[in-house]
Amino acid sequence: MAAAKQWLWGCGIGCAVVLLLAIGAIVALGLFLGSTVRGFEDAVEAREQLEGIHGPASTFAPAADGSIAAGRIDAFLAVRDASMEARDLLERAFESITVSAEEAEQVEDKSFGEKLGFVFGIAKEGLGLGGRLGDFLKARNEALLAHGMGFGEYSYLYCVVFYGWLDHDPGDGPQLGPDTEIEVDGQRFGEMSPRTRADLRQILRNQLAVVPENDQAWRATLQAEIDALEQDGLRYPWRDGVPPALAASLEPFRERLAASYRPRVNPFELVQGERKGKFSIEGR
Repeated sequence: MAAAKQWLWGCGIGCAVVLLLAIGAIVALGLFLGSTVRGFEDAVEAREQLEGIHGPASTFAPAADGSIAAGRIDAFLAVRDASMEARDLLERAFESITVSAEEAEQVEDKSFGEKLGFVFGIAKEGLGLGGRLGDFLKARNEALLAHGMGFGEYSYLYCVVFYGWLDHDPGDGPQLGPDTEIEVDGQRFGEMSPRTRADLRQILRNQLAVVPENDQAWRATLQAEIDALEQDGLRYPWRDGVPPALAASLEPFRERLAASYRPRVNPFELVQGERKGKFSIEGR
């Protein structure tokens, strides 16, 4: 944060205010305009179809023994592949509004008018974010429908693969400047939503419910993880390491799974669009 703060002071009070306003315009206006495009409507329609087929995300139950069938990992990768073009376009949209440390230093030496033009140039690029986001959510949901995977299973696999197994940070997300992270209500933008965390806790409870009573060791391990999730609201499943059966299932797919991760798009991977009134859509 120090580098970012130094740049803001270097710009002067007026430039700092303009920068903050422009960032607000990128997030608020870009998403507002995006909410009018068809991608969001199509994404919500596909999500409603998914829920009608597979049930709400919280109803998914992983295999009792903790393993994941190879066919389900293949389906997960097929969903990732089918939505990758839209994912990469969204990532490039964020790249276009990212300010590198070198760019920040160059802007510092410019006149106030040039600084103003630079900032609003970034804001202009950001206005396309809403449409790109809508297109990505649509592509992801339609891919889930095409490959027979519910949102609960996708959420579970995404979290155990990328966070628990490959050890990516749930707080990964876009950065607008050097050493600068986006925060919403005091929470890093990339962190999982309370809704997603609640779904994941319930998913593990569902799994525990189907584990045979005589498998006491596995039941105890699973119960301990559920207890840890309930005690720490920011914890994600298997943060301290995935169980052996789960790791063994994932290992043959390591290269393909690792290649499909996009840190800038991470905050949007598990967003669920819902209708809120006749003309409103909310991402949760």
